Amino acid sequence: MKKENTGMRQRILKIAILSVSILYWTEFLQAAEAVGNMQSTTMSVSGETVNFRMEGITVEAKRPDWESKLSPGTVTVIRPDDYKGEQKDLPDFLKMVPGVHVREINGKGQYTTVSVRGSTAAQVGVFVDGVLFNLGGDAAADISTIPVHNVERIEVYRGYIPARFGGTFMGGVINIVTKKPNRGNVTANVGRSSFGGKKANLQFDLPLGSGTLMVGINHDESKGNFKYKNFSYDRDKVYREEVEDAKSREQGAIDNYNKAFKELKEYGFVGSDGNIFKADTLEEATQIVKNNQDSWENSLQKAKNDIDNNFLVNLEDFPMFPGIEKENILPLLRSTHIDAEQALYDSIYKEYTVNQENTILPKWKDSSGNWVVPDRVEDFIEAYNEDNKTEYQHFQQILARCDGSFDNIERWIGSYGDSAAIGYAQQAEYSVKEMETHKKQAEAVKDHYRRRKANDYKNMDIILKWQDEHWMAKATWKRIKRHLPFPIDMNYGNTAYIDTDLMANNPLSIFYHRNQKLTVQEFLFGRRDTFKNLEWGWSVNYLKQEKDYYVDDWEWLEKNTGTLLNSYRPNSLWSKYDSHRWGAKLDGSYKAGERHIIEFMVNASKEKMDIDGWRMKDFSSHSSDTRARWRNYYEQEIFNAQLQDTITLNRKGDLWLTPSIRYNRSTILGRSERYDKKKDPQKWKFFSREDKQTDDKVTWQVAIKKQFNEHFTLRATGGTYYRLLNMYEIAGDGAGIIPMPNIKGDGSISHVFPMPEEGKQWDVSAIWDGAALGAKTAKLQLTYFGRDSKRILELGSWNRFFFVYTNAISAKVHGAEIQADLSWKKWDLNLQATYTRPRNVVYDNSALPEAIYWNGGVFKGFLTYQPKWEGTARITYRPNPRWSIFSQFRYVGEMITSRIPLATGDFMHQSSLTAWDLGIKCKLTEHFQIALGVNDLFNKANNMYHKYKRVNYQTNIQYPIQGRSYYASFQYKF
Repeated sequence: MKKENTGMRQRILKIAILSVSILYWTEFLQAAEAVGNMQSTTMSVSGETVNFRMEGITVEAKRPDWESKLSPGTVTVIRPDDYKGEQKDLPDFLKMVPGVHVREINGKGQYTTVSVRGSTAAQVGVFVDGVLFNLGGDAAADISTIPVHNVERIEVYRGYIPARFGGTFMGGVINIVTKKPNRGNVTANVGRSSFGGKKANLQFDLPLGSGTLMVGINHDESKGNFKYKNFSYDRDKVYREEVEDAKSREQGAIDNYNKAFKELKEYGFVGSDGNIFKADTLEEATQIVKNNQDSWENSLQKAKNDIDNNFLVNLEDFPMFPGIEKENILPLLRSTHIDAEQALYDSIYKEYTVNQENTILPKWKDSSGNWVVPDRVEDFIEAYNEDNKTEYQHFQQILARCDGSFDNIERWIGSYGDSAAIGYAQQAEYSVKEMETHKKQAEAVKDHYRRRKANDYKNMDIILKWQDEHWMAKATWKRIKRHLPFPIDMNYGNTAYIDTDLMANNPLSIFYHRNQKLTVQEFLFGRRDTFKNLEWGWSVNYLKQEKDYYVDDWEWLEKNTGTLLNSYRPNSLWSKYDSHRWGAKLDGSYKAGERHIIEFMVNASKEKMDIDGWRMKDFSSHSSDTRARWRNYYEQEIFNAQLQDTITLNRKGDLWLTPSIRYNRSTILGRSERYDKKKDPQKWKFFSREDKQTDDKVTWQVAIKKQFNEHFTLRATGGTYYRLLNMYEIAGDGAGIIPMPNIKGDGSISHVFPMPEEGKQWDVSAIWDGAALGAKTAKLQLTYFGRDSKRILELGSWNRFFFVYTNAISAKVHGAEIQADLSWKKWDLNLQATYTRPRNVVYDNSALPEAIYWNGGVFKGFLTYQPKWEGTARITYRPNPRWSIFSQFRYVGEMITSRIPLATGDFMHQSSLTAWDLGIKCKLTEHFQIALGVNDLFNKANNMYHKYKRVNYQTNIQYPIQGRSYYASFQYKF
């Protein structure tokens, strides 16, 4: 035991020495990036956890050889260990699979979804060790939250889905299989990556009892503050305009300073010779003020006192503040406290404007002809902003704007106080600020780049897994903390100088300070056995997920935002979505004679989700009619029973038929626990405190496979599919999303719940597995596929305020996949490509009331964000067993982003992406390996844009993605 402890201490000491060495060596690498990468000032050093290669590993007991025939459809298997050191995450691996499209919706490391063969993201099932990852409270699986450091393989099923995966998924199934503990072993990795990234991974495999325990600890973080190209403007033209605007503002500041100097003479602001100051340049003007600071401030105060006195005198002719003492008027006007604004509102609006019928401020009447007079000043400000498309935060701003078009209350007071000196001085200071703004904007235009911010993330996960010949127990914990980047809004984000930096530095701009914290705990326990021709197993699982959204320093915002706070919707500052799911599964396979292999699976789960958020329960500052309707509790129960038979049709044993039948059922409940229908101010007949819906259906699929010889095989599959809906799609959220009303002819009202999506799909494949083109091993697969989808869900507007889910879309998709893996003595070539062609895409919104304004609501349109062509090519050269050099090419074609074309037939599309990666690996010793490389060598991701086909005008994509980045990875196995 003492000898074993000594050995462990030596391993830990080696890890510490290696970690310090790598961290010091990264400082040298950072200097290299400064020369080679215009977009980053730090060199990236990163890599995956050091993993030894394990053959034939599964998360279950070893299955009989004949089970290799249980997957008759198209399946691709990727082993992350084959790419260790290349910094690839799950989205990167899935991009290498034909038929799969990965959409990093919010950018790398952020919310990411996957579609298969033209499907929606919701139509793809994601499993981890055979347990469904998708939750009923999520629109689709966010694959960016699934770590791959301790993963043995990634299985991607397309078309035919084996019966062992519970559910029926129209797109496909992705199964992430974690490593099986193998033997006593310690592996470690530390590193740094581009754009402020850091990585650290540690894995132990230790004997424990009759089995082996694996412990994995992984950390990954990035600041994500990369540069990207700014489109949407003529750089030279806009730069000249900004420079001219800066010069104009500078001259305006000089003129206003000189006018202020002239007006302030009567208050003693003169030179030592008694003459008025005069400046020819802005530098001279600011120097005059600086050299005579005390005299400047004193003379301005005297002029201001004159303004205040004149203002109060003039008010005798304009008694617009009834009920307020004369000495309190100016302090109230200059205060931003809510009580001061309420006092002014009660006086000048309620009494002077409405009751005394003056027109200093705007008024509104309701349908009965009565004046609409909100009780609270916050509601008046919100109504004014909504009606005038403004964003005023204080009542005084509205007063100054409506009575004279002034930009602040001091200028409004000055207009009644009749002192030009103060106005000139204020205008001079304002012109200086505007001049500096235009100078900054000119530099931003000239640079032609923006820098992405609010894009950071910090992930940590731990896995404990014990396994022996029959039993398996797994526990995982992960925490993901990330800012949620704000999209480049079409209304202002495409101007030449607007950068996310400008708003990211404003603490009151909540949309640039939003965070998500995701904490997940998962437990899986099961056993597998073989008895004669029966292989079977059972498992139970539990998942707890806490999904928190919050704004940085939201408590401070609540205290300092003023009236702007009331423009925020409930849940804006924070919200919590807590989910619990329990599940159980029984599955197995039975060899019935020589010609039948029967696979069965039965599983069930129950998920509960509780929701809470900012002001969900507070009725004081927002209309109570929506607040009580918020759904705050959901349930979903799922039951699946599936049976599959692989039948050998001939004596030779080279022709198989595999039929499968599935029964799938889901019951969803959504409840608003604070809602009382009797107290609903709008007397909604079509909203209930609780909604519940059950959907179920039997579907089938079949595959036939013929092996002509040892190398050549043909295969065809087809079947029907049925996607069960999630919680929001059935019950809504009770506020912005409601179950669709069904207004009948007799005036009664009920609900029309959306139906689960359904469809058919088929594929035909030709497979070659043997020598080809001089390669010792070659596997070539060509697949032609088709799918016909009905009742695809879309979120549509019911009445411009509420939204409902409807089965609005139908579409057909045809396409082809090719995958080729060839290996020569020193060369490897891996190719995959996908062609996807959607057809007959129809949007039917005729069930919505507003369809009468849309020519009946039925349109021919497009499936969005589906590239027509997509593929990768990777070539690897191995001059000797220690060295390998590789290059990878990736192409993603143009994607249509408009659902429906314009009346002219034009539509918006996103540009294509062509990226080249280059890298080298060297195994310095038996245990130590280094990898160096560059991703997106030619920085093409920075050039991506949106544009209409017929208009020569480009805009930035909503969420820019990072371009060229370098990396270095160090891996050591103890």
